[in-house]
Amino acid sequence: MALAVPQSRFTSQVGGGSAFFVRHRLRIVTTAPHIRFREARERAGLSAEEVAASAGIHRLDVWEIEGLDGDLTCGHSPRQLQKLCQILRIRPVDLFADSITESAISASDLVQLIHA
Repeated sequence: MALAVPQSRFTSQVGGGSAFFVRHRLRIVTTAPHIRFREARERAGLSAEEVAASAGIHRLDVWEIEGLDGDLTCGHSPRQLQKLCQILRIRPVDLFADSITESAISASDLVQLIHA
């Protein structure tokens, strides 16, 4: 390709460098849910044992939630997640999203959007 493209396409007359566009990948760094869970537990001033006792689960389950990425989403039902969040005094969305930019909608509005 270098022979088919004039040298001026590779280096500009002023300042050198490439005349081709270079796209930089945007990398979004977010905190994993299992880390958010641990941080929420610590902010609430609760031990892993206290959370486990309140949720009716084994203390090892809490340690796995905090130590294994994915355990929170794969090893626990939505009902269990809701209960754990109530104990930590957070919303479930606080574990999984950085922020919510849209307003909440009702269930009937959601059904209408799905069928639209």
